[in-house]
Order: sequence, then C-alpha cells, then structure tokens
Amino acid sequence: MGTNTSRGAQRAPLTPNEAGPPNTPRRRPTAGLGAVLISLTVAAASISACSSTETNPFPTTTSGPSSTAGVGGSGGDATSTSGTASSGTGGAPAVPIKPAPAGARRLIGRQYLGSIRTLLGAAAAQAATPPGDPQLNGFETIGATDLATPASSVETYETSALAIASAVVSDPAVVTTLLPCVPSGPADSPCLRAFVTQFGRLAWRRALTDTEITRVTGTGVAAAKAYNSFEAGLGTTISCLLQSPYFLYIIEIGAPDKVDPTVQRLTPLELATRMSFFLLNSTPDAKLLDDAEKGALDTEAGIRATAAAMLKRPEAQTTLSAFYSEVYHLRELTTATKDPVLFPQFTPALKASMQEETLRLISDVVWTRDADAREILSADYTFVDADLAALYGTSAPPGGGFGKVTLPAEQKRAGLLGQASFLARGAHDKETSPTRRGNFVREAILCDPIPPPPPTVNPVLPDDGTPKTVKQKLLQHMNDPSCANCHGLMDPIGFALENFDPIGQYRTTDLGFAIDTTAQTDDLGAFASAPELAVLLTKDQRTSDCMVEKLYRQSMGHLETKGEQPAVDDLRKAFAAKGHSIQSLLVELSVSPAFRLVGAPK
Repeated sequence: MGTNTSRGAQRAPLTPNEAGPPNTPRRRPTAGLGAVLISLTVAAASISACSSTETNPFPTTTSGPSSTAGVGGSGGDATSTSGTASSGTGGAPAVPIKPAPAGARRLIGRQYLGSIRTLLGAAAAQAATPPGDPQLNGFETIGATDLATPASSVETYETSALAIASAVVSDPAVVTTLLPCVPSGPADSPCLRAFVTQFGRLAWRRALTDTEITRVTGTGVAAAKAYNSFEAGLGTTISCLLQSPYFLYIIEIGAPDKVDPTVQRLTPLELATRMSFFLLNSTPDAKLLDDAEKGALDTEAGIRATAAAMLKRPEAQTTLSAFYSEVYHLRELTTATKDPVLFPQFTPALKASMQEETLRLISDVVWTRDADAREILSADYTFVDADLAALYGTSAPPGGGFGKVTLPAEQKRAGLLGQASFLARGAHDKETSPTRRGNFVREAILCDPIPPPPPTVNPVLPDDGTPKTVKQKLLQHMNDPSCANCHGLMDPIGFALENFDPIGQYRTTDLGFAIDTTAQTDDLGAFASAPELAVLLTKDQRTSDCMVEKLYRQSMGHLETKGEQPAVDDLRKAFAAKGHSIQSLLVELSVSPAFRLVGAPK
C-alpha cells in the first residue's frame, strides 16, 4: 500500500456467491441465545489472529515486523444490542400462528462460502475452508440449528479466516476496492476505523456499536504497529470480523411489531438476512441492507417485489440446485461405487453427467419454463451428453456438451424416476435394490418416512441356491411378517423400475429371466412402469405437499411446528393455486407469517 497519500474519496464495497459438505451429529445443549453467542465470542477472542501474534500472517509491501507485541481484542461484543430496533409494519398476521422460537443458527458451508464471495470476491472464497455440515432430519440447515458446534470447528473457522484475509490483502486491487479511504501510513487508525464501520456492517448484517468498532479497530491498529504494515492491520480486522458469532451465526431475535406489540416480528435487517440466505445462499449485499432500512420489506408487496428481484439473480438458480442436490441425494453419487467388471463405464465423468442431467431438468422446469414442478417426476424428455446418450441409447448432442432429447418410449422412462442419478444411487454394486428406490420415493417425494428396521431383523435375503430375479427374492423376503409392513410400502415401487439395471441402463431380463414390473401399494394403486408411477405420484396430494415441506424445512432450519401448521397449510394451497410453480412458492414462503415472525428465544 502507498503510505504518502491522504485519506480521500469514499470507495464502494463488493460482489456475488456458492457450495459446502457433511460431518458428525452432537446435540447442542439447551442454552439461551446469549450463552451461545458468548461462548463462541470467547472462543473467537482466544485465537491467534485476534489475541496474539508470533509471526505476521499477512503479506506486506512494507518492512517486516518491528516487534512481536501482542494484538489484543475480540471479534465482537457479546453484550451489545443487535442492529436496528425498527420492526416493520403490518400488525397481527392474517394467518393466526404460533411462530417457532427466536434464536441463532450457524451458517452452513455453502452459505459461508457464498457470503465470503459476496463480501470479498472469488479469490477469497477460493481460500475459505468452512467445517463440514452434519445433517439432521435430512437437512444441513437443521443440523446447523440444533447440533452443537464442536471445538474443532472453531479452529477451522480460525484457519479459514486467516487464509481469507491473507488472500485479500495480497491483492492490491481487491484492497483498493474494499477500502473506503487511502491509508496515510502503516497504522492509520481513522482509515481502519472507516473500514471496520463499513465492512463490519456488511459482514455482521447490521451496524456495529461504537464499542465494537473501537475494539476491532484497536486489534487492527495493534497488528499494524507490531509489523509496521497496514496490510497486517487490515488482515487482522478482516479475520476477527469473520470469526465473530455475528458473522458465523444468523441471529433472528425480532422486535415487537409497531402496530401490534404482541407480535414479535423479524427486524428489517433480520428479514433481509433470512431472505438472502434462503434465496441466494449468501449474506445480504449493501443494497439489500440499505433497502431494508429504508422500509422496502415493511409490507407484503415490498417483500414480494424484493424476493422476485432476487430470483432473477444467477445465485438463486445455484442455491436451488444445491437444495435439490441435498433433497435428491445427488451429491452422494460422487462416492457411489459399482462392480468395475460389470460396469466399467461407471466413471467419475459419468457420475458427474448423471448429476448434471437431473439439475438441468429441474432448471428447465423451474427457471426456463416456470412450469408445474411435478413435471420433474413425469417429464418425457431429458438432457444428455455423449456419455449419457450411450447409456440411454439416444443420439448424442451434435455440438458436444448437453442437449435436450426425447426419451425412448420403449424404455418407459419418466423424469427423475427414469434418470440414472436416482436409479444408480438406489442400487447395490452388482444388482438393483427395489427397496432403496422405493424408500427414496417414500421419503424424498411423498415425505412418508419409513422407520428403520428393528435390530433383530436379518437384512440378508433368503437364498435356497435357486436362481431368482431380485423381485422374486424380495417377494419371498416379504413373507416374513416382521418385514412385510415396511417392505410392502417400498419394494413394490422399486419393482416398477426393475427394467433399469444398477447404473440405470434399460434391460428386459434379470439373470436371464423376464422382468415382471407389475406392482401395487394400498395407497398408490397398481402400476408397472416409471411413467405409470409418475402419473400416480403427480396426482397424489402428498407429492405437492412434500415439495412445500422440504423447502420450508430447509429455509427455516427446523421441522414445521404445530403452531406454524396454519401457515404451512396456506403455502400448500398457494402452491397448488399458482400451478405448482417453484418460483411462486419461493416468493410466497418469503412473505409467509411463519417466515417473518418469531417466538420467545429458546
């Protein structure tokens, strides 16, 4: 950095967003929000970048360290209040609900990375390494709400924050864009304070108190003096701000509504934050924070307009793809294995193509055509590249890459149910698994979870030495009364898909025997192919309701409560009334009273 220019013209902030992984569940002790924030703040305060410095962790264009003096300070003020007290207008909600408790939930990996990209750019996001995300009730967001943050994660956040800060200060162009001033020397306290004030508001999604600004600025100034380097001071302040619970946690406390004080409503900044992480997997940018403070989210019309504008951003599509990758277990394909002798074509490239095919179908239904979301299950077309074309027996796209093709009618494929991403994941290494495929349909499509088998059940299929198809083995297995109840719900669904082998190729025989795909269940009726099953599923109200429930749970970070049920029921009705449009559902969820209100803190 130059050291002889005066502090001058204001400069603007930054830009956009995405992805992250899983780990081990441990329930968070039932403690109040204050305890959660204080414990994480204390942990953040103890780490090297914010408490002491042995060596300068940040690149510098000036001379090396003049001393190894301590760099005191904390990443945040646990006792301070949280931003604006304005709570918007509106009074009691049209739908009477009892909202879920207020609280705080940790950013999941893809939200963390998206936030770093928005705040500091692509290179900083590339350097970031958030900890893994354990799932709870099928979602990482629920795990982030209800499971304890292990000590190892605090260390990981420290390492990540230091790497991010180093990437930022090593690029003069990024530093110039970030700073609202030009530093006059290595320990330019007013310039650092201006940065902390501006960047801190973006990182913590609220204005910092004077105490917080002074504390974080003091940390940076101490580092700058210790190393005679403005970059060291800047990097230290960035690192501290990113290790604060006010960055790492989405804090949703709310405030009494102006019209009806008995209603606890998210503040405009809290609502902007919840919307941004739900729709974009990222912290709100400066414009959204500004708009929220000016009242843009005080009315339903304003929320709808803001949500609709957010859906036009490319990050919205990336965020929805991440949602479906989790709900449809597409990410699990990466580690799926098949017998290499039987299926040598099951390569990493083919697995990646399988995931891409499903995401392209979803994108076409949701974004390109804004069509009925149930077409994801019933579509008679798909998107293939050369590898998938060979697998399905269709023509490869002439120009390379992916192209839209009509599915071969004789193979009886239909939407997701006929795609290799689902069929391969729902199979064993050497043979199919009607049970796995049926269980997926029950849980991911119908939200009809199957309980785990009792520990006394023998999972090995009976084998008398006589060659049998997979269906014949399972029918024999289902004669066991202890297995029949659950397998009777799952296996018949999988029987209808037996024309597809363990990697999703079409076949007509199993071990040389003709395949019988006829099946039925008490709730769905009779079916004998993926298209027939898809028709029954799209007509079943549970399929539509399940789409709403999955999005609701992922966005809120908890299962719907009894008190929230009226709002969820309204969302279901609105989803059907608007032609099962996912885009409309995303907007309706954002404006739902359950999304905007909170109860007393845990």
